[in-house]
Amino acid sequence: FKASQKKDKDNKDNKDKTDIKEIGALWRRKGNKGDFYSGKITLSDGKTVEILCFKNSFKEAGDKKPDLRIYESAPR
Repeated sequence: FKASQKKDKDNKDNKDKTDIKEIGALWRRKGNKGDFYSGKITLSDGKTVEILCFKNSFKEAGDKKPDLRIYESAPR
């Protein structure tokens, strides 16, 4: 790359990263029936929702079902 091309590429890479907005976080938990994730997400209207994510027990090899299922958790 020439210096100007590298600068253009770096600017594009930085722009792509800023287009992604974090809306929450998940923590891996150990449960009686296996691992799951819990956390909070913030919706576009500003409301915060507590969620749980579990491995999809209905998924079979080769199908197009999702890997994880997301559920709204009752607030604590």
